[in-house]
Amino acid sequence: MTLLQVLETNSQLSTFCTLLGAMPELKKSMQNEDLVLDTIYTVFAPTNAAFAKLDREVLLKIGKKDNLPVLRKMVRHHFVEDVVTLEDIDGMVEIDTLSLIGT
Repeated sequence: MTLLQVLETNSQLSTFCTLLGAMPELKKSMQNEDLVLDTIYTVFAPTNAAFAKLDREVLLKIGKKDNLPVLRKMVRHHFVEDVVTLEDIDGMVEIDTLSLIGT
């Protein structure tokens, strides 16, 4: 399965998947069947319940085309280019996410 397919199998991640779909270049790379998921990325995907805590106006604004730079930055905070286990997270103060690349 591709990364996008894995995320889409969980109905509690549908808002996150919708936002990912608003970024054509990311959606294309996440559909790449050559990616070996368990050796490349860990995704800390916010659930629909987490997005429900946002003001509806904010959520709608995030997904608009003219806000793609903001959306890209937000999404990059949820991807780690490595395998991160629960044991790894225990006691960590911070995690290097893809948001640090190119900043």
